[in-house]
Amino acid sequence: TAPALWTGAVVGAASAVLLVLVAVRWSPLMSLDRSVADTLHRHAVADPGLVHVNRVLTDWVWDPWTMRALIAVAVIALWWRGARLLALWTAATSLLATLLQQGLKAAVG
Repeated sequence: TAPALWTGAVVGAASAVLLVLVAVRWSPLMSLDRSVADTLHRHAVADPGLVHVNRVLTDWVWDPWTMRALIAVAVIALWWRGARLLALWTAATSLLATLLQQGLKAAVG
């Protein structure tokens, strides 16, 4: 639909602008990043329990490999249930997302 395409275009453009600003290390953005990192570090030093919870969340729950494993299970389940086109679509889009993620990481550094 038109609103969804418009929203996608706006979000895509904003993401591209942000990516360029990161790649060129735009000073105001880097200053904001440093400020947020310093504030979070102060909170982390003050609360080791919070650090432990965040480590579990980032290392296990939100890890890209956890999501890829869940997607693999979903693809197998879809294939087994006979939804082969949906299984292939899910696998292909997940592979494309992984390649895009790694490519952007390599481009930005």
